[in-house]
Amino acid sequence: NLSYYINIITKKESRMTGKTTLLISIICISAVMFFITLMPSVSPSDITPTIPIEFTRESNVLETISTEETTPESPNNNVEKEVTSRKPTEQDYIVHCDSTTTENSSNIDEEFNDFAQHLQQSNSPDKQLAYILFSSQSDEEHQLELLQSYNKKFSGNKRVLMDIVGLCSITMNHKYCDESLLKQAIELDGDNGALWLQIANFHAAKGNTPATLEAIEKAITATHFNEYYFDKLALFMQTSKGALDVDFSHRAITGLGYHAATSVWISEIAKFCTEEKNYSNRYNQLCLALGKTMSTQNNSLIVNTMGLNIQSQIYKKEHNEELHLKAEKQKSTIMQKSINHDLYFQAQTLMLVDEKLFNFWLTSVIEQGEAIADEMLIKEAITLSKNPYYQPCAK
Repeated sequence: NLSYYINIITKKESRMTGKTTLLISIICISAVMFFITLMPSVSPSDITPTIPIEFTRESNVLETISTEETTPESPNNNVEKEVTSRKPTEQDYIVHCDSTTTENSSNIDEEFNDFAQHLQQSNSPDKQLAYILFSSQSDEEHQLELLQSYNKKFSGNKRVLMDIVGLCSITMNHKYCDESLLKQAIELDGDNGALWLQIANFHAAKGNTPATLEAIEKAITATHFNEYYFDKLALFMQTSKGALDVDFSHRAITGLGYHAATSVWISEIAKFCTEEKNYSNRYNQLCLALGKTMSTQNNSLIVNTMGLNIQSQIYKKEHNEELHLKAEKQKSTIMQKSINHDLYFQAQTLMLVDEKLFNFWLTSVIEQGEAIADEMLIKEAITLSKNPYYQPCAK
């Protein structure tokens, strides 16, 4: 839910770990399963499988890998599903599955502990990073130390460095939060506007106005903008496959729970750009350009929305009512989803029982951005549902 993400960012950056995220995931699972039981179900298909994703440290991107068959999630899958036939007269019909589960929170908790132990004992860089992100019960300072230790052992991970720079916005006086860290990040990912946004946020937190303005200029003129917002979800899905012994629906929602807790470190730069004491033509023009960059980059809707919010507040201070209302309208459209809300919910529900559809969406969101990927998800779900042999709700 986009509103939930915005509340996390605008109140204070926070990081959910271990049991906290697990509890939220269990609540989400129960809610989704309840809504699924309210909907009719369908029939299935034999279609070309969509591609799963693999997180690679070397390139720090998610790459598609072809596969003929998906490994079963668990031999003890105890989710029972029923199938009903679709209504052929409905052009936008999306299949729904009735689901009941006997898997309880204590079982999930036990399986998660086994999963954490598996990650901890692995020599894989991806699994060691997953252990830090999904298993550590730490505050921001300890999390920073764990990530910096990982960075020293496995250098070259752009997402890890961006997280470290982001965490330094809160723990700015930590020994790791110095110019050498920023230099390493810039050398690795200096063409990325999202990194410069994090650096601007760091300098704004320290009250270094000249460095903040310079970083804003770099963010505006960078060749691309990628905050790796969905890489954490992809890493969880990759490392938990075959290692977390729960059915796919529970695994996907747990991953989405972690994704919902992903911090986007921009509260300090938003404050810098909208505080009355920073009101000046030069600041306003730079901040407006930054807001436009954030609102038009194609990765995450939360960054789009925060960019529009910066624009809206500056236009309001300038008494430019027309542009202020325009930015507010665009922000409202994103938050309410410009695409068909009911179809979006149905498509999201379907991807939680169809692993190939989930992978299709996750690949799309990383390659095309969240807004486009959500539209593609709906179209794909409708196309699949028109196939009388499509059977996502198989027993």
